[in-house]
Amino acid sequence: MKRNLRQVALYVLGLSFVFEASQYPLAMGASDVTDLLANTVRAIVGSLLSLGFSKLFKKSLDVVLDWLILLGSVLLVLLVLWLKSRGIWIWHFV
Repeated sequence: MKRNLRQVALYVLGLSFVFEASQYPLAMGASDVTDLLANTVRAIVGSLLSLGFSKLFKKSLDVVLDWLILLGSVLLVLLVLWLKSRGIWIWHFV
């Protein structure tokens, strides 16, 4: 478990670094170290939640995760639509 969390943290830290470093040449926002740390902490918390769900639901974990992913996707689409309808969408090229 400790090794898996370490792997997740390193993977997310590296991927976040690539995204943060690409913001400057693409002129899309500003790079910040706190973004790297926040993304890494969120990945660790997500991994711990996933571990907790797997112990809590055992065999039915796939069904629970499918429903959570579906719910999250629907909420994300609704949020995007709401933001665009209010004119406060942050990406002007979309």
